[in-house]
Amino acid sequence: MPPPIKAPRDTPFPGTIRLHVDATDTARGLFRVKQTIPVAPGRRLTLLFPASLSRTSAKRGECMSTDGTYLAVFLSNKMSPRWRAWYAMSDDERRAKDEEGFSALRAWDEKHRDVIVYEGGPLGKTKRTSPDGVADVVNELTVFVVVRAPSHEAAAKLFENHPHFTIFPCDAVDVMPLLSGLPKA
Repeated sequence: MPPPIKAPRDTPFPGTIRLHVDATDTARGLFRVKQTIPVAPGRRLTLLFPASLSRTSAKRGECMSTDGTYLAVFLSNKMSPRWRAWYAMSDDERRAKDEEGFSALRAWDEKHRDVIVYEGGPLGKTKRTSPDGVADVVNELTVFVVVRAPSHEAAAKLFENHPHFTIFPCDAVDVMPLLSGLPKA
């Protein structure tokens, strides 16, 4: 076991800490930060981080977004009763529903524009690559968007009563944290 960590002390740092911030992707609210802390050879340095910044601060078994970004994927089973009812509408009924739905989508986007990191969009036909080769497949993924929220629960609540399933025949929205990759060795 390593020796216990001494209680933190607020003392001036005897060197220059360099901080480089790459803010070239502000449109998506992404910042890349590199911090360099010089340490004298043979000297031990212990850095303490608040639990809220640590990947291990999530409850055991939970995932945690490392920067508060979440992927929302809209799901739709085109063979479901909702879609059968949609296809059974007349062209005029469907056009009216489309108009109502697109207006509601624009209103939802405007209401949430401050938390939308990437607008995403509709997803097209799917090709699946597996050990058996490449094949055309059908899945339920229809639309995606990336949002920022203070928690997984808050991100999911953004999509309550979303027009995709209150007006259009979409079935659900799956919301999942975007995790950073494995730590670099």
